[in-house]
Amino acid sequence: MPTVALPGTDSPATTSWVSPGGTFYIYSNVKLPTGRTMANGSKNILVQTLNLYVAGRSGSVSIRPYFGNNPRGSSTSYGAQSTPSKKSMAVGVHASGGSNTNYGVHWGGGGVNFRRGGGGSTQSSGSSSWGSSLSGTMTYAEAPAAPTPIGISGATATSLTAKFSGNSDGGSSITGWSLQYSKNSNFSGATTVSSNGTTTVTGLDPDTTYYFRAAGKNAVTTNAGTTGPWSSTFSGKTLASTPGAPGDLELTPLSSTQVKLTWTAPSSDGGSAITGYKVQQSKNSDFSDSTTATLGNVLTWTSGTLDTGTWYFRVRAVNANGDGTWSSSKSNTVTRTGYPTVILGGSEVQKPGKVYLGGTWAVKPVKTYKGGQWITLL
Repeated sequence: MPTVALPGTDSPATTSWVSPGGTFYIYSNVKLPTGRTMANGSKNILVQTLNLYVAGRSGSVSIRPYFGNNPRGSSTSYGAQSTPSKKSMAVGVHASGGSNTNYGVHWGGGGVNFRRGGGGSTQSSGSSSWGSSLSGTMTYAEAPAAPTPIGISGATATSLTAKFSGNSDGGSSITGWSLQYSKNSNFSGATTVSSNGTTTVTGLDPDTTYYFRAAGKNAVTTNAGTTGPWSSTFSGKTLASTPGAPGDLELTPLSSTQVKLTWTAPSSDGGSAITGYKVQQSKNSDFSDSTTATLGNVLTWTSGTLDTGTWYFRVRAVNANGDGTWSSSKSNTVTRTGYPTVILGGSEVQKPGKVYLGGTWAVKPVKTYKGGQWITLL
């Protein structure tokens, strides 16, 4: 807890009796210490106690600290002492660091002994003049000191763990820590989160450098609506990852048995350049029993001839780290027209055939008897 000696002055001020009950002040002027500069540039302090040599002169007397032109805190009864001892009196006032302020004691009724500065002789409240100011010290609090960065650990493609350690609390208990991070070393557009000294920040972009700094909070900074000074900057980089899903997948039928797919590149390449794409097709919407075509770095693909049924398609990008996320799927139903199904050897013939019969091409389905069964040719 910071402490400063109260300065002497040749003629401390006294008040008159200001009420029938006998209210009296003795005070001097002090230039307050300049507090630690906070994150918003202010330098406020919290004056906590006045530690003055004071006692009752001929009996117990009730005394309060006088600070900033007003009595502060609670009255405390002090017994008579011919040579006063140092008494600690609570003030609890936020003030602008470096400003000039009155300090002293306030009491009502009875006589008081004070220890004068310098030689330390005793003076009573009945004196009409004073040789020097009240003797004693003042304790105060300021903003916490800037923390010390420890570093970044636990990097993934989307998270980093930042660590730091605290230093001086400035004379007032730490009430919390703030951690700030940004893609910019000047912390423009920064995000600020609470921390306990070790914080894992998630939702980050892959393969990206992030900058961090930390600051402490106590009663002084809270009163000023800010934090203590920021630590020095430390940084870390997320890992590269696989690409995101391609976008805007479109399916265009080219014929009754063939389709064309087009898509756009993923919004994120995962921090590593896209090297190609994979197209998957299946007659099942869950893409079980599917086939996959591996392509170069293109944004279009044309199917082969598709047989009858509903076909489902989807696409994903590939980079050096592996396969990315699948796009949403598109489907198309193929219905053959013009020719009936041709079964040959128990299997559907993929392309219709014609039979040359009696000097002309047959235009209606014909059958031939082979191997003990009729086979539909057309």
